[in-house]
Amino acid sequence: MNASRICLALAISVVLAGCQSAPVTGRKQFMLVPESQAIEASKEAYTQTLGPIQQQGKLNDDPALKARVDNITARLVAQAIKYRPETESWDWQVAVIDDPKTLNAWCMAGGKMAIYSGIITQLNLTDDEIAQVMGHEISHALAKHTAERMSTAMASQAALQIGAMLLGNNSATSQMALQAAAVATTVGVQLPNSRQQESEADRIGIELAAKAGYDPHAAPRLWEKMIQFSGSSGRMDFLSTHPASEKRMETLAALVPEMMPYYEDKSTRAVYTFKTGTRAGIATRPSPTPNSAATVSGIVQAVDAQAHTLTVRADTTNRQNLSGRNSTVLSYDSSTVVEYRGQKFNNPQNLEVGDQIEVQVERSGDHLIARNIKVVASMTVAN
Repeated sequence: MNASRICLALAISVVLAGCQSAPVTGRKQFMLVPESQAIEASKEAYTQTLGPIQQQGKLNDDPALKARVDNITARLVAQAIKYRPETESWDWQVAVIDDPKTLNAWCMAGGKMAIYSGIITQLNLTDDEIAQVMGHEISHALAKHTAERMSTAMASQAALQIGAMLLGNNSATSQMALQAAAVATTVGVQLPNSRQQESEADRIGIELAAKAGYDPHAAPRLWEKMIQFSGSSGRMDFLSTHPASEKRMETLAALVPEMMPYYEDKSTRAVYTFKTGTRAGIATRPSPTPNSAATVSGIVQAVDAQAHTLTVRADTTNRQNLSGRNSTVLSYDSSTVVEYRGQKFNNPQNLEVGDQIEVQVERSGDHLIARNIKVVASMTVAN
């Protein structure tokens, strides 16, 4: 009888404790696990997930791709913090996993993110489309979806334990403490999200990306690419955890007009600075960059006006400034000065592939900033 009363009290407390509202959207959520607990569990899960990958040498091993993902994600995180200012204290991290056959990405509680190289290379994603992927994943963290799904998992486990207690299995009480890191890994990486959570992440994600300066038309286009790829190539990891449908693409397409004013806003986009050094026990590979400031000369390989980046192939004599690497990705901003034939201007996006340049580079967190660019030999630089 006492056991029955205890179980009834536990059941009532579960129902009462579980009623909370989701941030951003206000949707009612079933929450037994505090977000702070989910974040702590995710830190451990992140280490456990990425540790073996790092040991295989497949973590952040492509500096150009890592810089590209960092630049895109930094703008998204800056917008996420505007939605929930308290998340500025999160240790936001993004890892690029070298796995050409895996098409997936995820974000745990507290902003612990990863994207697999396969989804970028196999689908030939543009920066706008990468922004939609990462914006969607960041939205799961903003909306506390990891904590919500951990709560559901723990409630299910608790129900089984209560049943065992009613049957007189006293040893069940000692099994009610779950391994939080294991649960966080399962719900954060492996299991599919609910339809409500996916719709919520779609809605928040497309707005995050638009406010960060990425074209909202890329959202329905991304899902179309994924469905086409899945149909021609079989199973796709991302679709196994993020079910897609024609209705989903239609819903995203209907949101595009509402998002366009954010995308067309000409104001400067905020950029988050990721913390450097060892992250959650995962040692990041050294960036192919000068330690503090240096001059790098080489040939322009690519110019991305939207992401505000240059890809430069270094001259042989300057590769010591790039840790022996052939090329690197440099960010630029409104303070970057381009000098050509005695004239100075502030539009690096007008550089052309093949231009020979000398760049004074500074390091800012995980980013390399091109401060002064001198054009030695130009294809068609225009002021």
